[in-house]
Amino acid sequence: MPSKIEKMFIEPEVAGDPFEVSDIDTMLNYINVDAVAPKSATMFSRKGCAHCQRALGLLNKQGGLCGSY
Repeated sequence: MPSKIEKMFIEPEVAGDPFEVSDIDTMLNYINVDAVAPKSATMFSRKGCAHCQRALGLLNKQGGLCGSY
């Protein structure tokens, strides 16, 4: 039996951040209204990777990185 679509998260056509309706907070709330979002993140990176360094900088700026190992 085919699955049925229960809900669609359709984004408006606007400039800027494209994720107003389908952001992670909305998705988590839809799946489980009692869920608590984690306060930290885990990131795997390669030493010397410019993209990784930029992402680590953003995480540190937001206070979401607990440390590096």
